[in-house]
Amino acid sequence: MERYEAYKDSGVEWIGEIPSTWTLARTKAVFSSKKRVVGDKANEYQRLALTMHGVLLRDKDDNEGLQPEQFEGYQILEANELVFKLIDLENIKTSRVGLSPYTGIVSPAYITLTQTDSDNRYFYYWFFALYQQNVFNQLGGNGVRSALNKDDLLNLPMLLPKQDEQRAIANYLDARTAEIDALVADCEREAELLREYRKAVISEAVTKGLDPDAPMKDSGVEWIGEIPEGWLVRPSKTLFAEAKELRHSDDEQCAATQKYGIIPQARYIAIENQRMVVADKNLDAWKHVEPGDFVISLRSFQGGLELSEITGCVTWHYIVLKGNDLVEAGYFKYLFKTTKYIESLQRTCTYIRDGQDLRYSNFVQVPLPLPSREEQVAIGVYLDAKTAEIDALIEAKQTMADKLREYRKSLISEAVTGKFKVPGV
Repeated sequence: MERYEAYKDSGVEWIGEIPSTWTLARTKAVFSSKKRVVGDKANEYQRLALTMHGVLLRDKDDNEGLQPEQFEGYQILEANELVFKLIDLENIKTSRVGLSPYTGIVSPAYITLTQTDSDNRYFYYWFFALYQQNVFNQLGGNGVRSALNKDDLLNLPMLLPKQDEQRAIANYLDARTAEIDALVADCEREAELLREYRKAVISEAVTKGLDPDAPMKDSGVEWIGEIPEGWLVRPSKTLFAEAKELRHSDDEQCAATQKYGIIPQARYIAIENQRMVVADKNLDAWKHVEPGDFVISLRSFQGGLELSEITGCVTWHYIVLKGNDLVEAGYFKYLFKTTKYIESLQRTCTYIRDGQDLRYSNFVQVPLPLPSREEQVAIGVYLDAKTAEIDALIEAKQTMADKLREYRKSLISEAVTGKFKVPGV
């Protein structure tokens, strides 16, 4: 891309060099911030929310998250004004800046910026670049409740190209980011189609087998449907017993996760870079698990049962299942993750809530299809290979989407800091 003829040092480390014709000023040289409390006119305005997808309309009856009893304390945000959420800056996965296409009311915790010009798009991209580079987070100090106030915001440095350049940069970024967003959406849509295909492949294999010409019969169980004539349907309790063996002294504490199955807690913390409460009391009540065991966790209500491929222990809240000689774990690990099986488990509950506590008494209410042991092995081997193939395609789509997002991020940053000259300048 074409660069400007001459550059100069901005004097700000995270900005670097800027075109020699651009100026550096404080935000307050262009913008002002005044909280306009809506008061008794709240009913005359629609509610707005700053989200990862920009400023969106939000129903006043929407009770997700923290909700006010009344909206009189909310502030007015006009169309084309900038709005910021600069609280809890330790959280790097939340929205920070938006350009409102609407007039409405927003949380009093937000900061709004206004100016006389009717086009704030360049400045939106400028602040969005700061957000993406975690500049706000770095300036907010330490602690979970770190924040910036309006004075902090108004004192931030801002680059000021000439007004016609601002519009050219905004026009260019509007067009290019729209193109990139469309490509990202295509990648995500294709990845989702692959996930649905993966589910269909698994469901077909675990209930219909691998031979498309096999004679079929009615299983007599709604969630299973037709099965090959040589298959049986058996009560769950005749295939799996509840294992109550307590933890061994050398057992490692494990977590039951939908993403990784049964995994050592220390490894899960390292992979996900997340905190986890590691138990140090009542460990004697934890349950021993071995390779081939299945675990019913609090998330089994939503995501099915987890197969353990390691030796360790899980919390006493969970149910450990041990299959008999008729069971091949490689087959049932897929069956227990199918949507129809999970829905059948849900129907055994008297009520529905997030994190439903499923027991062995729920598990035994759902009959299971039973191919021969040889067929179970063959189905497991087939699905291991097929799902690995599909997973690789999904990962490729996700990698492409991630690279596009990174390109979008760098494009915005470089455009608003003058690292290249956009067309029309």
